[in-house]
Amino acid sequence: MACFFDIHFSNNPYITPWGTIGRDGKPEDHGWPAKGTYNSLKGCQGNRYPYHVQPGENLYSIAKRLEVDLERIMAANPGLDPYRLGIGQTICIPACPPGLSERYIQPGDTLSGIAQEYGTSIESILEANPGTDPDYLRIGQRLCIFRNQH
Repeated sequence: MACFFDIHFSNNPYITPWGTIGRDGKPEDHGWPAKGTYNSLKGCQGNRYPYHVQPGENLYSIAKRLEVDLERIMAANPGLDPYRLGIGQTICIPACPPGLSERYIQPGDTLSGIAQEYGTSIESILEANPGTDPDYLRIGQRLCIFRNQH
């Protein structure tokens, strides 16, 4: 048996559990959540960058796609209700942990080449990036890398 959400929301892209979405794809303001709540976040502080929630995304899918631990996203967004994300809502995505550099995969990159560039090992890169398949790197994929200080 289908639940209320399945019947009323999933078949209509303009209605969501938290309100309605205008034909332009942006959430319409119905006064909820109240002004001053987490949705009114204007920017991200420190070692974080803003990310705008897209249709069909949830925190888990965002964390998986951006390759950031879900716990780190939650810690970077105190007060965030993961069950009430709205399309277009801004959340803060933490950069790599302190002591690690961000490196985005470019065409032709290999883990051995990146390890050599940073003076580290492939094993160290894989340890800092759990779930990374060394045989399947994607262009634009983010890696956190410990730069060896000789």
